[in-house]
Amino acid sequence: MDNLVPIYRLKSGHIDFNQGLKLDFLLGLVYNDEGNLYIELHFDEFLNLEEFYHNNQDAFEQDDYKLFCSTEDGYKFTAPKILMKNLPFRKSKGNFYCFDHIKIEKEIHNRPSNDLESELEIVKDPIKYVKLEGLRIHHTSHTFIKASRAYGPVRPDEVGGDKLWDHTEVTFQLDFRSYKFIIRKDDDGESIIEFQSPQSQYLAMPYTFWEFIKLDFLEFLSFLNGAAVYIRAEYYGQYYSGGKLDAQIKKIYSAQHHKPYRWNNYIPINNAWYKGDGIVSNAFLNCFEKYRNLNVLLDLNTIIFYLNNAEQAPSMGERIFIQTILLERFSNKHAETFEDPETTIIDPDIYAPIHKELVEVLERNKKAMGGNFNLLNSKLSNINNTKRKQTDFKFRQLIQAANIELTKEVEDLLISRHKIVHSGDIGKSDEARKNYFLMDKLLRKIIVNLIGYEGPTIDSGKHLQNPQISPIRSADKKEP
Repeated sequence: MDNLVPIYRLKSGHIDFNQGLKLDFLLGLVYNDEGNLYIELHFDEFLNLEEFYHNNQDAFEQDDYKLFCSTEDGYKFTAPKILMKNLPFRKSKGNFYCFDHIKIEKEIHNRPSNDLESELEIVKDPIKYVKLEGLRIHHTSHTFIKASRAYGPVRPDEVGGDKLWDHTEVTFQLDFRSYKFIIRKDDDGESIIEFQSPQSQYLAMPYTFWEFIKLDFLEFLSFLNGAAVYIRAEYYGQYYSGGKLDAQIKKIYSAQHHKPYRWNNYIPINNAWYKGDGIVSNAFLNCFEKYRNLNVLLDLNTIIFYLNNAEQAPSMGERIFIQTILLERFSNKHAETFEDPETTIIDPDIYAPIHKELVEVLERNKKAMGGNFNLLNSKLSNINNTKRKQTDFKFRQLIQAANIELTKEVEDLLISRHKIVHSGDIGKSDEARKNYFLMDKLLRKIIVNLIGYEGPTIDSGKHLQNPQISPIRSADKKEP
């Protein structure tokens, strides 16, 4: 790979094709190009690589395959999904795309515990570090600073204060088990999650359990973040190193770097004004378990994924169309939670006297209606009945289930939604912009209310004192 420095050097190993075929290589290099990983392999010059390729072309081209070897340091190296990029026969080498991840494993051996490495034998392969990408947060926990000179202590004002707001402590419970992690900034400006060692009521989290909750964890955090959060690497196993990102097993993901254009500020975790509210900490402690349960019914992960995608879309039209589809999906999922496919719009006991009055009106005008009386009377008998998935009804049911008032503004939005879906008309610039921000707030408020989040949002009082996070003004400035 031209102009790139290898991040790992590989010793001899082999490619394991899905058809039981193997191809040995002598050495390899791993490159990182903007997050995407590529592997360069060198083969024995006495191997007729061109003949091997033509005899097994299907194995090379039809499916991905695995790579097994060791690093130059003697650690086990695995790339479970690689695919040929090119195969320069005369150079006896091949270049391969690496999909998903690479995994580097050190040996497990007995060693004494010290300040830099801690043995975690109680839990099988506990997760220790997770390198994130895309998270923007004002931290809510601080580290105290003490400084001194040879002639005495230094005053706090000489070093910028006596504490540094440099991390966020988070605890949460799942299945009556408590876990704790901190979020801190890495040297590149991105964030690291550091799961804490077992202590008092907190437990180490097995990597298998982390994989089980990982997607829910990411989408929940992405919702708080207002933009998608991605995992770049995971560090886990029977021992780890303190002070640096290293552990017995290291898994590095291969994917293009994701750099959001915007972070939605509905939940203001990236606003210093709110750092004293402990938004992330309280959200995980009070809402994460409920979020996971609701996700099974409503597929909140998908809703949040596309809601954040709408925030990144380059045009207002694209954003509104994504939102419109999301409202449809959200309300459909909510309607599926009811066993009976049919219901009444209002309580039958409340409707009964109303129905009686309507029938009396029809009776008084029976002569004027002629032969249409029976048809109208029949329709009137069923006017309070509806299917749960009837479009307008299911939208209102979802909104009401989230304890959101159906104001005139919301009613007008639902009417605009009909025009968008059936005519592809998002309206003039001002109308489209207004509908976009209102729909965004509506969708996020539905999620907030359903999961029981009671922390600050841009609807709460504080933002009125801080015009920088006004939803319309800030987005107007960033509009491409």
